[in-house]
Amino acid sequence: MARAYGDFRAWSAQGGKREALVVPGESRATADPIATQTLLAKRLSELSEAKENVVTVPRTRRPGLAAVIAEHLIAKDREGQVSADWNACAGVFLGRAVDFWGTERRLGSIEVEHVVDWIQYLRTVRTAHDRPLSDGTIRHHLNTLSNLYRRAQRRKYVAVGYNPVALLDRGERPRTPRSTTPFLEVPDAALLLEAARTYPRTSREPEMASAYPLLATLLLTGGRRGEVLGLELSDISFDRKTVTFRPNRWRGKDGTGRDRFEDRGLGARRAARRRLEQPPSLGHEPVRTSAVAAHGIARKK
Repeated sequence: MARAYGDFRAWSAQGGKREALVVPGESRATADPIATQTLLAKRLSELSEAKENVVTVPRTRRPGLAAVIAEHLIAKDREGQVSADWNACAGVFLGRAVDFWGTERRLGSIEVEHVVDWIQYLRTVRTAHDRPLSDGTIRHHLNTLSNLYRRAQRRKYVAVGYNPVALLDRGERPRTPRSTTPFLEVPDAALLLEAARTYPRTSREPEMASAYPLLATLLLTGGRRGEVLGLELSDISFDRKTVTFRPNRWRGKDGTGRDRFEDRGLGARRAARRRLEQPPSLGHEPVRTSAVAAHGIARKK
């Protein structure tokens, strides 16, 4: 197994020499190519900064953590590759990094040991429901921080390839246990639909009038909640027996359209058709662009 070494003799005045690239906590040079690139970039950044003299490096090229995060989130929002909700979550994740390291902490000074300490700090954070963060949520924090470092490399705030998150050992990363997706058996789904169909209609619960066609659409198409709640009238064809999920403003993000063909659940389709053909009667003027919104379904995030 080949071990990694770096030749830094061009920076001999700053202490550079032929050096083993050792991951902190280990005694031998690493054989991991990703760790090699990160260690090499970090050492080159240290020697280059020492050679240039820190005072002569423009301060704007080395902003603090809070400033880099703000620039990163604005750029993510402008690019539009993720939803506004997910970008807000990224802001919360990175905000916890600022809480831990401070607003003026330089990204180049954060090493893998500091990331390990941050993981331990995240395990002490409590949610709004007074619960600890799950390992899956902590992994989201790490992935978001890693994404921040990729942008920082392009902005030349850190050396190319420098990312302390990439140096985490497998045992240091939070593990997410495999989970099975909950689902309804056919008899359970039938009972749920029948309960929705026979549920008493009252003036205090007008939204329950749409429970049966809504549940039927979810079960018979297999659509996600955001897809079904974002359906428009033009997406439903009773003649062709199809429901088409398209990108729309109700979902809050863009995506590729996809068709689902359904030839089962004739009774549920008839109920849905009757419901869609009825005028809404919820006591307020609905937004008629969305088939779901037009009938007063409250979309919960």
